[in-house]
Amino acid sequence: MVKKRLAYISSESFVHGDKPVLLALSKVYEIGWFIVFKENSNASKFKPADIEAYAQKIGLQNTFKISRKIRSRNPLNIYKDFKDIVKKVRIFSPDYVLVEGAHNPYWPLVARLSFKSKKMVFGIHNAIPHSSVGGCFHYLRDMLSFRLFKNYLFYSSTQKNIFDRHIPGKNTFHIDLFLKDYGEASQPRQDVKHNNFLFFGTAYYYKGLDILLDSLEILSKYDMKYNLKIAGRFPDNDYLNHRVLKNNPNVEIDNRLIPNEEIPDLFSKADFLILPYRDVTQAGPLLIAYNYNLPVIASDHDWFQTKIKNNETGMLFRSKDSQSLGSILFQAICMSNEEYALMKHKLSRYIKDNFSEESMISKYKNLFKSLK
Repeated sequence: MVKKRLAYISSESFVHGDKPVLLALSKVYEIGWFIVFKENSNASKFKPADIEAYAQKIGLQNTFKISRKIRSRNPLNIYKDFKDIVKKVRIFSPDYVLVEGAHNPYWPLVARLSFKSKKMVFGIHNAIPHSSVGGCFHYLRDMLSFRLFKNYLFYSSTQKNIFDRHIPGKNTFHIDLFLKDYGEASQPRQDVKHNNFLFFGTAYYYKGLDILLDSLEILSKYDMKYNLKIAGRFPDNDYLNHRVLKNNPNVEIDNRLIPNEEIPDLFSKADFLILPYRDVTQAGPLLIAYNYNLPVIASDHDWFQTKIKNNETGMLFRSKDSQSLGSILFQAICMSNEEYALMKHKLSRYIKDNFSEESMISKYKNLFKSLK
């Protein structure tokens, strides 16, 4: 049976989330993978050679790597997108086109003019921007992205609901992101202490690292023994000057972009991932944690409540409340080994029930059949 063709268009920033999607969908579709790279970007975790190696590993025959030297706000991107992306997609001649986000503010307009609505779905991660993201070009990108298309894919049910309320009449779908697998840990842990905490990722303001640091004062008050590793880049030095970090032997800081190959050991050495976000659409670190069956302590935003069963598969605290988080950390440290093992068992069952490859494939097949 001849497979239908799917053009999958995304940027380098989404590659790790795309890899398991492409692996699954390649079993039912012939895929053309079109990836936009920013040349010489310090934030890039993947290079064209990495993409080529993965494509060969899973048997993708049609992989197109598009490099960009100019800034995303440069209007010259309009011409380059027609030349470098649209032309190649048309040669590939897909039955369906999935566009994941906008790599520049003009791309939604180019995509709308280039692809038939009945064949195309536009993927959106954030229906509302994070509190630390903004500017006129972000506004232009979002205005065009949210209004030009008929079919939309959201990777969060909460974001889909927000979009449906504010922009009714669109054909919208929700499919969760796959778990993020960075490979196996070199030395799996044997001991269980449930007092090893991890904060992972770039410490933007909306991620609430200051809330976590303030919460540690409760642990210090009761002389609790714990270890907190903060792994990721700091956009500014405010956090480094935080009073809790001064001469605190319980906190370890790794202020850099963490290489992919170090991530398995980083998560396997932790007992809980801490996500004290001020706002959230979806959280990549949670998808990494769940891949390694690591329980998560997070703020009680709607999206986290859809992914964490409080006191069963993880723990929730009142958003923006360091006292509440401190109390939850205290509770986590005081858990018995049996209680912690039961939480990990329940999390493992939840992951198996909600993140299977079969269910994901079925959802994408239904999506493409329902395009308008």
